Amino acid sequence: MDSLRDVIFYGEIGVGTPPQTFNVVFDLGSSNMWIPSSNWPKVTVFDHPKFDGAKSSTYKKGEKDVSIAYLTGALEGTVNQDNVLVGGIILTGQDFIEGDRCDSFLETVKFDGVLGLAFPSLAVEGTTTVWDNMIQQNLITKHIFSMWLRPNVGTETGEDPNGGEVIFGGFNESHFVGEHTYFPVMMTPGESYDFWKIQMLPIYVGRQQNSVPCSSTYCTAVIDSGLSDILVPKAYITLLYKAIGLSKVKTFQCGKIAKAPVVTFTIGTVTFPLTPEQYISDQIVNGRRGCQLRFVVSPADDGMWYLGQPFMQAYHTVFDYQDTGNPKIGFAKAAAA
Repeated sequence: MDSLRDVIFYGEIGVGTPPQTFNVVFDLGSSNMWIPSSNWPKVTVFDHPKFDGAKSSTYKKGEKDVSIAYLTGALEGTVNQDNVLVGGIILTGQDFIEGDRCDSFLETVKFDGVLGLAFPSLAVEGTTTVWDNMIQQNLITKHIFSMWLRPNVGTETGEDPNGGEVIFGGFNESHFVGEHTYFPVMMTPGESYDFWKIQMLPIYVGRQQNSVPCSSTYCTAVIDSGLSDILVPKAYITLLYKAIGLSKVKTFQCGKIAKAPVVTFTIGTVTFPLTPEQYISDQIVNGRRGCQLRFVVSPADDGMWYLGQPFMQAYHTVFDYQDTGNPKIGFAKAAAA
């Protein structure tokens, strides 16, 4: 996958026969796949390819109009089917959304579309997700996928062509150190799976045990590759900033990064520390150095923590769906390169 200034990670897929290529975010926080159609806004910050079904011999036009909304960004389009090429794997008759209209945020993004990897309950009703199709069409022998996201080492443009890797059906042992520790995925109250989410104990900063509590005996944490930051529930963001030594402003003095405390997450009985170098973005943009805290208040009013790219850059992650009734997530310390 490519990365852009630690803001987003995206990789190439092909849609149609012959394949038309698009750069998509492999997003753990959603389940639908979408790419721009010929009706997508023509004036955008970055140029994007537009899918043309007339040029594909395997394209099947649908009639279902849908609207998709993310924590940030929204679009409208139509559900269609075609073959999709992902990492050398060809899925036949894959449901996807051709985006026709979008909000102002999606007019500014670098990526072309999104390939959702959360559970089917979050997908448009009556559609099959890419991950479920890989399993149903027997395209992978081991029902796992893994993600490695590398901290940005690109040029001043912020682009890194080797920013990470997603592997369907396995993992690359050179991308982590030691063994993975696995934790069960939490169900929703309706007894179904939606996000790749787990139970997490209160967070502590430096040596201050339980300095950021949970609303109950545990926090709910969503593992989400589509988020540039770690999203903190509104009730706890001020507590966290205070424990780190900041006011409500997330701008950080670059010269003080080394003196900032370690922030530790506890999952089960295992601790997962983040150093200040891992949770503070230190970038040079237009010749100027700037540092930003990568803990931000969550726009979602659901009380959940969203462990985005800062956490996933520190910990290589395996998503294990071999037992469909008991999916689990494994973490191991990520390799540096």
